[in-house]
Amino acid sequence: FTDLMVAAFDEATTADITMEMTAGGQEIEAVGQADYRTQPPSTRMEMSGMGGMGEMTMVMVDNVIYMRIAQMDDKFIKLDLDDPANPMGDTFTNQLDPRAQAEIIEAGLVSATYVGEEEVGGEDLDRYTAVVDSEAMFEQMELDPAAAGALPEEVTYDLWFDDEGRFAQMVVDMGATAGEVVMRFENWGSDVDIEAPPASQVTDMGAMTGLS
Repeated sequence: FTDLMVAAFDEATTADITMEMTAGGQEIEAVGQADYRTQPPSTRMEMSGMGGMGEMTMVMVDNVIYMRIAQMDDKFIKLDLDDPANPMGDTFTNQLDPRAQAEIIEAGLVSATYVGEEEVGGEDLDRYTAVVDSEAMFEQMELDPAAAGALPEEVTYDLWFDDEGRFAQMVVDMGATAGEVVMRFENWGSDVDIEAPPASQVTDMGAMTGLS
């Protein structure tokens, strides 16, 4: 099953992606693009439904995240994921990298089932369901397994692949507390525009908070 996940990105290039997250009564939506030819993938997302934060733009290039929160400032905050002091670190990168997700799933895989062919958005897709032990998953991510308490003992992944073996949709059910994530992948091979913002539009977290 995890071989299928990895193979889906062996020849993958670029895609348009949408993401919907539901947790704690809040809904977050994101629309953007991803380039899987880089490692980790380069992404640009426009996000809404961030509580009182308003709309947010997030760009990840060369393992650096640039975030611009419309309500706070017109500049991007720079977060270097290679910085050991950065609390986001690999955890955030892994969430956006399906190859890393495959390793996480493999570490805690309880079962994997081919459900069958389903029509989604007018396209016939192959659906698989995987059940993953949440504590083992946290250990693979080098997080405190005790933090998995917000999740059910087992997390369910549903994945749909197109006729070329590429990702078309992924749904992750993390229980009533942590909620659900739905990701869709479309227009494989499309042109993308993912670049770091110019230096004149970038500040760091310390400058934003008055710490530097």
